[in-house]
Amino acid sequence: PSSFRVVFDVRESYDTSEEGRVYDVSVKGNSAVIAYHNSDGRDPAHFYCAIQSDATEIVSTEEWVRRDYRFDRERASPPFERSVYSAVRFLGTTIACAASSDRKAAIREAQDVFKNRSRLKRLRMRGDREEALRERGDTEVILAYTCALHAMASMVVSHYEAERNFRMYAGLPWFFQFWIRDEAVSLRGLMAACPKEAANIFWHIMETLQEDGMISDAPDAVFWAFKRAEDFIAERRWSREEVGRLSTYLKKTLHGLQLHHTVEDITVHVSNQTWMDSIRRGDAAVEIQAGRLDLYRLNQLIADPLLGGMFRSALERQLAEKIRSLFWNGTILADAVNLDNKAPDWIIRPNIFLAAYLYPKLLTREEWVRCFECALSKLWLP
Repeated sequence: PSSFRVVFDVRESYDTSEEGRVYDVSVKGNSAVIAYHNSDGRDPAHFYCAIQSDATEIVSTEEWVRRDYRFDRERASPPFERSVYSAVRFLGTTIACAASSDRKAAIREAQDVFKNRSRLKRLRMRGDREEALRERGDTEVILAYTCALHAMASMVVSHYEAERNFRMYAGLPWFFQFWIRDEAVSLRGLMAACPKEAANIFWHIMETLQEDGMISDAPDAVFWAFKRAEDFIAERRWSREEVGRLSTYLKKTLHGLQLHHTVEDITVHVSNQTWMDSIRRGDAAVEIQAGRLDLYRLNQLIADPLLGGMFRSALERQLAEKIRSLFWNGTILADAVNLDNKAPDWIIRPNIFLAAYLYPKLLTREEWVRCFECALSKLWLP
């Protein structure tokens, strides 16, 4: 058994006030309910956390404790300390917690999770990869992989604003927003933890496709989304009908990009809207061009040649040659190009790795090796 102490700091993420916080703890045997409300009228107005455990007894502690946030102090991000509420402690091996704005709903959920914990754990560990790890008998690897799956799955939430119900946080606890680019990048890993939810999120992303061929304001989001589509296809997770549906979205994307974001065959974007949004990188970043090339390659994979596949193949070859001529000098792959004067930006940045991942055919194997060897010595911190 392990010693558990449950500590609360219920608040909105950016609310640092310590006023008006009221907790009430009720304990019954091996279960407890912690009720919270804010007397100052700030959100959340009411909150309940129900706890169910295998402990013989849960002890109510009900005390305020002062916590020091050393890392926040080191990075000069106040507050550096804060009072939090220690509610209960107990000795046990298993705890199930559920939170809700409704007391009965929180209790019901905690009891249900605790009762069905064995089945829920089995659902978390599923698939051929997990079985292969178990056969190896490497306990540490199995534990690490299980923790990784759990961490990934915990980012997925049911979201009432999404028509298809599921979204994925950008990264807890700091990034509690839904960012489509980050969702698309993460779907590859999510397929292992929650394959149905991964597909659900993918189709939600596709439904946000705009007339200009983009998804959200992030110019690379659409390319990451279609890169994940390749993974779904490669793992044979989709039916013929779903591939046909994907083809419709792909045609809309290619058409929109050609009309609204193409200058002299090059995909253009606002310079500070790539994932490096704090710097200006020119209007044609290298990973954006690689993503556009990958769209043509995907089109070849799923399209009927008589309905445009052959044409897209020619566009892919022509664009690849143009990108090479503008971005590659035999040793360095430019980070971006300014189309006004066709001047490449030869600064070394890690975006070359994104380009290699999205469209490895841009350079030969030998050229990529030369490119990486040149870049790595300049990218490592001293």
